[in-house]
Formats: sequence, C-alpha cells, structure tokens
Amino acid sequence: MNEQWTVDMFLMFDLKRPNILPVGDLGVRKGMSRHFGFTGKKAAKGKGKGVSGVYLPSPEEMREAGKVWEPYRSIGSYFMWSIIDDK
Repeated sequence: MNEQWTVDMFLMFDLKRPNILPVGDLGVRKGMSRHFGFTGKKAAKGKGKGVSGVYLPSPEEMREAGKVWEPYRSIGSYFMWSIIDDK
C-alpha cells in the first residue's frame, strides 16, 4: 500500500490531478470517518479497524463514500485533512 500512497501523492500534488482519492492515507481515512459518521459498530463486525476510538473505513467504504466528490475527489481529500487538523 506504501507505493500506491506515493503514487497518489505524486498525482495530487505534482501533476495536480483532480480526481484522486488516497485510500491508504491515514489522515483522509480519519477525516472521512468523522465527516461521513462511520461508527465503531462496523469495526466490531470486522469490517474495519478501530484506532484510539476512531473507526477507520476500509478502502472499499472510502471509494463508495467518495463517489459524491467525483470528479473532484482530490479536493475532498484536502478537506478531509483539514477536518482532522481542526481540533
């Protein structure tokens, strides 16, 4: 997953691609969890990982939820980073 994260960051920041959703990025996962209201109940069923009380959605759940941002998923990702920085 590390290589894909590197590719996603290159596409977003260097090539300015507007429709990249970095599903391997911890910040985007945490932001999507907060923004879309993913709950820990799903983690209890084994669908995702819970980290310090925060449910982290799976890549499939992120892709499904991120469909509302197409074709600008990169911008949605920027907002997810800002959500977790705004504590």
